[in-house]
Amino acid sequence: MRVELRWRAWHGDEPLAIDFPDRYDVTVYPPRDAPDIGAEGIRQAFSAPIGIRRIADLARGRRSAIVVVDDIARPTPAYRVVPAILAELRDAGIADDRIRFLMATGCHRAMTRSEMARKLGDDVVSRFQTLSHTP
Repeated sequence: MRVELRWRAWHGDEPLAIDFPDRYDVTVYPPRDAPDIGAEGIRQAFSAPIGIRRIADLARGRRSAIVVVDDIARPTPAYRVVPAILAELRDAGIADDRIRFLMATGCHRAMTRSEMARKLGDDVVSRFQTLSHTP
């Protein structure tokens, strides 16, 4: 049986074919895509979360914040949600110069500036202190 997977996130999202022996019982559970809610939908989701308080409410009265983001090994588009998170922190009264980003690399190597910019957006990396976790 031949299975095609998407791989090379951040580098073209190419298909990768894997052949399994006929004696293997292989079941494929592909991701189910949902409609894109866009930037406004993301903002609304952060301003009215379900079952939890807003980030702005949790951060109100705090002096600083650190936003932890997965590393470049994961294909999550953090750059799409970061503006909504920053809006929540500003609404809580935390100034931009008191906000930092930490790339959660686990046991992976430190991320380069270029990788951080792909993950967070160049404007975020240029404006905020951005650090890579080092285990």
